[in-house]
Parts: sequence; structure tokens; C-alpha cells
Amino acid sequence: MASVCILSTVHSPTNTRVFHKEAKAAATKYDVSYVVHDPPKDIDSKISFYSLGSADTRFERWSNLPQVYTIARSIDADIYHFHDPELLPIGVLLKNTTDGSIVYDAHEDYGYNAIKYREWIPRIVRSPTAKAFPYIQSTFANRLDAVVTTTESIAEQFREFGHSQVKVIHNYPKTEGISIDEPPVRSSSNITLVYVGSFEHIHGLQPMLRLVQELHSQGKDIELWMLGSFTDRHNEQRASEFINSNDINDKIQFFGRIPYEKIFSYLNEADVGLCLVDQKRCEHALPTKIFEYFYSKTPVVATNARSIRPYVTEDVGRLVSQTSPQEQANAVLDLVSDRERLSSMGKRGRHLVEQEYNWEQEARKLLALYESIR
Repeated sequence: MASVCILSTVHSPTNTRVFHKEAKAAATKYDVSYVVHDPPKDIDSKISFYSLGSADTRFERWSNLPQVYTIARSIDADIYHFHDPELLPIGVLLKNTTDGSIVYDAHEDYGYNAIKYREWIPRIVRSPTAKAFPYIQSTFANRLDAVVTTTESIAEQFREFGHSQVKVIHNYPKTEGISIDEPPVRSSSNITLVYVGSFEHIHGLQPMLRLVQELHSQGKDIELWMLGSFTDRHNEQRASEFINSNDINDKIQFFGRIPYEKIFSYLNEADVGLCLVDQKRCEHALPTKIFEYFYSKTPVVATNARSIRPYVTEDVGRLVSQTSPQEQANAVLDLVSDRERLSSMGKRGRHLVEQEYNWEQEARKLLALYESIR
């Protein structure tokens, strides 16, 4: 059987896209190995993990790059599929020293937007780095066999640099084997909002808290369910201070990280799903949570960003400004004002995912790409 080796130094070993979607899809046709930091020891999977040890800092992570190459080359795979821009040099090395085909998976718009907002990069060099990176990325990627992106707009960035073998593999939700069971908790308010993902500003942490405060100040019976975790102590502290100062502690529930298969039961119990991402920083991003809400029959209130606009239409949700709590509140109140319409919108979202916006269709594209470059 042919083999695929997946490489990541940034993502967690059980990252939804890398492991639960792409690696598991590959494992239906290939022997799959996965080179990653801190692999799980007790996971039931056909995938063979190769450990890079632990890396608590970027310096430790980068110092492990030679080890990534050594392990990957020893695996001698037919296809190498890597997921982080810092692995671009490793991809080229593997292309030059093995017979394997090499795939670069660009999850974000590193070429034009993401680098601008990397706060760990010193401000004085951030802008020139952002301007130079598209050329650096393209130079490396041009020597590989294929580039995978998560959205059409990111794919277009590569095509502008002359790349022809670019495949869009959307990060749509898995639906096979996913059932919506009785929720572990029940809504206790007239209006229940829900969010799934990491808790940080780029993903709308502060706007969501301000929305709850706005609805609470209007006397609405409101609660927000937060499924996920904080990315750092600073975000957690800022959120705690806002919640305490506005006396909305009992309006927000933090459930922590929920196993992927179980999140849909929480989402289905809520009235409205939130996706108040930073409009500028997520211009080319298409948050998976939108489609997870759809599959759960939960209408969406989302930021009016270019990448989101074609998907969140009036029959499945509302588009709003990320900076206007009043506009967001009006959208929520409009949606819940007609429960029959809200239910119809939820069914429409579910239908769209079942027919089009699902991972199973994207998995077939991934496997077809693998076959085309072997």
C-alpha cells in the first residue's frame, strides 16, 4: 500500500483539520504516519505517530526542525503533506532527497494578511516581513508538487504567483458518524447564544462579551455558551475583568474544550451561533464554525467579511459589523422574534451542509489530489 507522511510542528496532534479530517481521510486509502510534537499515547487510530518530543516555545519548536526532516526522510513515504509555513524548507529538502511527492497545506492567508498580526514578530520588522513573505513562500512552494488551501481567495494568491497545481480543500465539517444527541445541558434563558472555537480577539471574544452586555442592558433574558478555551492568560484576564465589571457572570457559561463529535448537541440546543471574527484579519478566512452551526440547525450572526458574505445569506443568518454591539443585538433579536422562521433557517443550513458544505466531499478531492501527484 502507498504511504502518506503528515508533518506539523505548530498544530496539536489531534487538530481537527490535520488529524480528524485529512489524516483519517488519507488512512482510508494509504498507510499514514504523522510526525508531530506530543502525540497521544492511547488514541485508537490507524495512523502511526512519530514523536518530536515536547516544545513549549517557538525556539524549541524551531530547534526541532532538523529532527522533522530526519524522521520524515526515514519514513520514505510516497507523499509528504505538511501544514506549517516554517516547514517550507523541510518540504524542499524532502523533494530533493526523496522520491516522494510534496504537498504544502496553507491554512491561512500567510501571503498577505496573517503575518501583519503576528504579535511575537517585533513591530519594526513586521511590515517588511509581511511584504516579503509572499515571495518567500512562493519561491519554496514553486518547487513542490502541490499546494492545498482552505479558501478560494487564498488559492488565488498562489495563482497570482504562477502556481498551477493549487487545490482548494475547504475545512467543512465532518458529517458521517455525527449525530445530534440530547444535549448535556438545557437552555435556561429565552435567548441562548453559542460560540465554538478558541477564545481570542481575532475570533470575536470581546465583541461577543459586549453583545451579551448590550442585550443584558436591554433587559433581555440572555445567556452565552462558550465551547473551547482561551489562547493565553492575557485574553482570559481581559475577559474576566469585563464580565465582572459589567455584572454578567451568570450570563456566560464556559464549557471548556468539547470532543468534536459532541459539540453539535450543544450547538443544536442554542438559538443563534456567533462568528464575530475580526473583519480585516479574517478577510480571506472561512471559519469552520459557520458550517458547524449550519449542520446543527442553528442560524448564524457573523461578521460581514468578504470570505463569509457568500455563505451567510438572509435565509440562514445575518451579517453584521464586528464593532457594533447594537447592530449585533438587533440581528439576534430579529432572528429570535419569529421562532417558526428561525426553525426554517436552521433546516436550510442543515440542508446546505448535507448537500454541499461537508468534509466528505472535500475528502474525495484530497484523495484525488494524492492520486494525481503520485
